[in-house]
Amino acid sequence: MKRADRFTIFLSRLEKARPAQGREDALALMSQIMDEVEDELSGLDRSNYGERMHVYGFQREFGWKDMDGDPCYWDDSVRATHRTHLYHDGRILITAIKKMHVVVLDKPGINLV
Repeated sequence: MKRADRFTIFLSRLEKARPAQGREDALALMSQIMDEVEDELSGLDRSNYGERMHVYGFQREFGWKDMDGDPCYWDDSVRATHRTHLYHDGRILITAIKKMHVVVLDKPGINLV
């Protein structure tokens, strides 16, 4: 299955998933769903960073920016196609960079305040 099709399935499953309870939970939820989609549909080993899609942790070497802000964000490192914004309340916003940041997913988090 093509990467674009797998990404569409990832977005669909993420949208249907429970709301995240914070930034760390949002990242963990995204990582879990991405791994499930890739395990099921890609046929690629988890160590294949060239072909398999991954959700990367908050370490600076992975390119997360504005970590003290709300939201922080990350541009996918290989193709710079999507920007993922994670908010303190767990909101996940994904935009299409090359399409003038058209929103492809806006998933509310749980407002714990």
